[in-house]
Formats: sequence, C-alpha cells, structure tokens
Amino acid sequence: MSLEFLGQGLKEDEILDLQDGKFEIHCLEMILEQHTSDQPKIYTGPGLIRQNSDGELVFSLYAKESIDILFVLKSLGGGVPAGKIIPDERYYRLNAIDSKQRRWESKRVLPNTTSNGRPGTICTGNISELSLVCEGLPAELLFLRFLETFQLPYNALTTTEIEIADKTDRRSARNVLHFLAVGHEFYLREDHNTLLVQVKSEQSKFSKSIEDRITETLQFMLARPLAWTIMTKYTEGKKMVSIRKHRSDVLRPRCQPPVSTQIGEDAPFCTLFEKYFQYVISYPEEGKIHPISAHMRAICRASTGSINAEALTICTAIESLLKEMPEATHELTDEEKEWIGEVRNFIRSGPTTLSKVKIRLEGTLGLLSNPVPRAALKALESKEVVTKNQVKSWNNLRNEVAHGDTLARHTLQELLNLCDDVLTLFYRLVFYRIGYSGKFIDYSESGWPTKEFTVSSSQDPQ
Repeated sequence: MSLEFLGQGLKEDEILDLQDGKFEIHCLEMILEQHTSDQPKIYTGPGLIRQNSDGELVFSLYAKESIDILFVLKSLGGGVPAGKIIPDERYYRLNAIDSKQRRWESKRVLPNTTSNGRPGTICTGNISELSLVCEGLPAELLFLRFLETFQLPYNALTTTEIEIADKTDRRSARNVLHFLAVGHEFYLREDHNTLLVQVKSEQSKFSKSIEDRITETLQFMLARPLAWTIMTKYTEGKKMVSIRKHRSDVLRPRCQPPVSTQIGEDAPFCTLFEKYFQYVISYPEEGKIHPISAHMRAICRASTGSINAEALTICTAIESLLKEMPEATHELTDEEKEWIGEVRNFIRSGPTTLSKVKIRLEGTLGLLSNPVPRAALKALESKEVVTKNQVKSWNNLRNEVAHGDTLARHTLQELLNLCDDVLTLFYRLVFYRIGYSGKFIDYSESGWPTKEFTVSSSQDPQ
C-alpha cells in the first residue's frame, strides 16, 4: 500500500469539494453532549455537516429531544458576562456517524438550539476541527494537506503513466521536495493544486504538536500565514483524520521568504528548514506556536495591509527577540547595586506630596536591570550578526511608529526600503538564534542579492 494512498484520509472527490467550499457529510446519527458531569444536556438524531459560504464547517442536528425550559432559564440566569471567557461546561462534544459508517468527533462546539413548541430540537453551530479515529498501522506517519500552491525548490520528479489503447504515455514533473530533518523524512509534493506534506518519523513516536511545529516551520520558510485543512496521522497504532475550515481568499503578504524557493536552491532551503524545525520542535507549550513563529505570523498578516502596520509589527518583533538575547542581559556590579540602593532610599525619604513622582523614579531605577535591546544590537553589530545600516533603520523606524508618527515625511520607496532593512534584520536575528549558517536573501540591498550568513561556535547564543 503506497504512502500516497494512506495519506488521503478522505476520498479525492471530498478533497475537491473542500477546495470548492462544497464539502458535506450526511450523518445517520449525531450525539451532542454537554461538557459537564452534573446532569449533562444531550441531543441525538440525524443531521448534516457541511461548509458554509465562508469555508467554515457547520453542523445541523435534528434532535428528537425537546428543549429543557428549566435548563434554558438556568443558562440565561447564569449567562457569561461580556468580555469573559466562556467556561468549559458551556461547550459540547459532537459525535457523528456518517453514511459511510465513519465516526467523526468535534470536542468543543457551542450549539444554538431552536424549537417551534413541538417535540424535537434543531441544533446548529460551527466546528473548528472535525476528526475521526480508527485502527491504523504500526508506524509513525503524518500527512498535512494545504489547499493552495506554493513555489518550492523541488528536487525530485514524479512520473505518471497513462495508457490509451495499446499506447503508454509517460510524463514527468519536478514537483517533490525530499529531505531529512531531525529524525524525520519529508516529502513536500504539489498535488492537484494543493501541497501535500508527507512525514515519516524514524523515532518511536511523534513528538507532541508535531503538525503545528511543521506548519510554523513552513510558515517561516515561505513567509506566508499557513494552516492545514486536512491532516491524516498514524501514531501509536491509531489513524486520525482531521478537517478544518478552508478559505479561498488566500492572503498574499508583501514580505518575502528568508531564502530562495527557486528550483536548484533546495540545499539552503532544507538546511534552514531543519535548523528552524529543530529549534521549535522542543517548545513545550502544546497547542501553542513558538513565540518566534507567532512574530512571523504577525509580520505576514501585517504585510497584507498598510506599510505602517508592517513597520510597527516588524519593529516590535525585533525588540521582543532582542530581549531574549544573552547580549541584552545587563548584570549589575555590586558597586552599581549599592549606588542604586542609595538612590532608591533617597527617593523614598522625599516628601509624601511627591508620591507620584517617587513612584515614577523608582520605576526608572528598576529598568536599569531589565534587558536592553539597543545594547544587544550594539553587541550583535560588533559580532557582524547584523549591520550598522540595519540597526540605524530599526532605530529610526521604531522611534517613529512607537510614538504614533504617520511616517508621512517618508516617500513610499523610503518606507519600503526601511521595511526591507528591518525584515532582513529580523531574519538575521532568527538565524543567529537558531544557529543557521548559509545562504539568505539580503532585502536590505538593492536587487536583493543572495549572501552568506555565518555564525561561529563562539557566537552561538544557544
């Protein structure tokens, strides 16, 4: 049985329906059960799961149970105040058996219930993720399908044979990127206007949130906000297929990827992919992406909007990165600590009528031991991690956007150049952080030349 067949999870026509926003599952039986052990409300009956006009998954359950008026009144009386997080007991678990006898599940849904006074209830709601679990294979395999196409430095061919009468037509296409990274074998393949990512683990089992770590690595490599739509995962003898919403309005950020994605440039692409993946895979927060990946996603989204939003987001991301650098840490000497203590005592001995000023002065003293981004940049510039011009661009742009300036004094070309400078600065800081050495695209220079970034072992922050 081929990996391609195993990785489908859904029938080909169902994948095409997801792309076109026409996906639907007719369910012979659905169960909606409240997340509580204290007399949970349960609705059962046939129904439908489909995509709406926005590509989101929604459900309709035609329950035979009637609405419990006392339960509704109790819910209304204890409603969640505006601005507060909805408690777990307000959510329901949805289980469904479709016409193909597949068992689907969604763990957190908020249903709406309606009734016309007759027996029965119509339950509707949105589904953030729909999954089915069944018996799988004794192997660790993962398939992620992104319902859009990307430019990648493909390094392998796919050969297709078509038999017409007594003739065989053979066609080849370079549409596969194959490489190894951190004990995983990757195949990234263009497939029917989608990207199929196939991953095989050489270890005993996948690490937690492996699908998130792969997605955020691809997001960094492509400089695009990404989200998979279909996942098929074989792990610990089980097979799990999950579906998420698919939107056709794909975001096109202005920011560019850190390395070339052209054919023939697979070596630096795969090296950087491995370094970034190795760095984020150990992030312990399950269900959350790495902070660097969160900054990258914010930059991508901001660059689909105004140039001001992009400038502010990149500058903020750089400042956040710098605060985590060892070079930003300032360890006070005993003499400095003693002097600061004397100043603090002097401030506290001042008149009570100046209490507000005293509080501000003490706050200023506290900043002396905080990480200093500008000091980190100066140290990194001396190590040739960043350039003097990139640091200057960040200082100028950061001061303007942080204080609400409109940036109107700059021409559009000047703003674009400044954003390209600070984007390159951001990438170089990430390279330094993850220990990458190799080719990259220098957007801070006209023509965007390819250059070499090198980090010596003595400079490695890890």
